Amino acid sequence: MNGLTAKQNAILEYIKNYIEMHHYSPSLEEIKNHFAVSSLSTIHEHLVALKKKKAIDFQKGAKRSIVYKVPCPKEEQMKIPIVGNFSSGLPLELYEKQDLFYEFSKSSTRHDATYGLKIHGNGLINEGIFNQDLLIIEAKTTLQNGEVGLISLKSGPTYIKKYFEESETIKLESLNPLDFHFQERFKKEDLFIRGKLLTVIRQFEFN
Repeated sequence: MNGLTAKQNAILEYIKNYIEMHHYSPSLEEIKNHFAVSSLSTIHEHLVALKKKKAIDFQKGAKRSIVYKVPCPKEEQMKIPIVGNFSSGLPLELYEKQDLFYEFSKSSTRHDATYGLKIHGNGLINEGIFNQDLLIIEAKTTLQNGEVGLISLKSGPTYIKKYFEESETIKLESLNPLDFHFQERFKKEDLFIRGKLLTVIRQFEFN
């Protein structure tokens, strides 16, 4: 991004890559340790500078509050439909009309059938995903072990979980290791995969 110092660019790239990998932002302590900086205040100064240059923002009330804001170039974007609301543990609420769209980087997905789901409620707040956030999902019916997917049980509930295929069961893990139901196992025939979670867009609002 133009107008940033070398250190600010490095921090911004680290934040971007961290969010893409973990689906939530790094803490100040993690940024400090990554760049081997002795003081949190130094990192805070860089983050304030990035905010002033509109590269990031901060989400009020969140422990991991950094929001990556740098847009992709127009020529590299695609419009993806926002198809419904997602509440953890409940059936999907799909919209009758699919006339809402979000511009998303083409380089972030090879799949044309990519769509968005708006978070409704606070069921994932302990995992760093908040009400009004937008889930970007790549539609697919298989996942690799360790990937985060949108997974529905045949009984109706739908979850965002890490996926692990075992010999006779599927193990689903919460994104938050402190979750009371961190690991749960299901028979393969009792669930189906709706897609892979690509990223989370913070505090998405319909215009």
